[in-house]
Amino acid sequence: MLRGRELDKEEGELPEQPFVAYLDGDRIVAEASDLSVTYLARGYGEKDEKTGKIVLHPCEALYLLQRERVHVMTASNESVSFNQLVKILEKSNVNIWTDYVVFQDLRRRGYVVKEGFGPEFRFRVFERGSYETDTAKFLIMLIIEGRNVDVETIKHLVGVSRGLKKKLILSVVDRRNEVVYYLSSLVDLINV
Repeated sequence: MLRGRELDKEEGELPEQPFVAYLDGDRIVAEASDLSVTYLARGYGEKDEKTGKIVLHPCEALYLLQRERVHVMTASNESVSFNQLVKILEKSNVNIWTDYVVFQDLRRRGYVVKEGFGPEFRFRVFERGSYETDTAKFLIMLIIEGRNVDVETIKHLVGVSRGLKKKLILSVVDRRNEVVYYLSSLVDLINV
């Protein structure tokens, strides 16, 4: 598994100095600083309009922690390791590991990945180089190997994604945490 600076070659350079974020309940929050705002411009986190702080999606926090680009701290100023953060986040999302596997695979491929629209559309994915200038082009539906998925559900989600002018990508995660992507279309599903 690639770590830290090795990933920079695939995704592009990020600042070497990590920023600090704090656990705030089930949220990971950082003060708005020059450094955290640099990450914000690269598609990490969302600015909370009420507080002005940067709020990281759980997968973003895990990814940046793995890459040694963020230090996650508790309210009592104790450092949180990657494995500790996974366990903390599993309490509110039992599928956090599967979400993370897909998130990190897409980020390593150079895509900006943001939170999706509920449990069906786990992520929104922006075309490379279009994050600050365009809306997301793809919606990601996660499918875990061994779990049944109803074809009617997929047909419905393809229709919804088309209505949103997005393409639905089925991300299948196998038991070895390998991800295979399928671009779905309503035309393909009509004959099922």
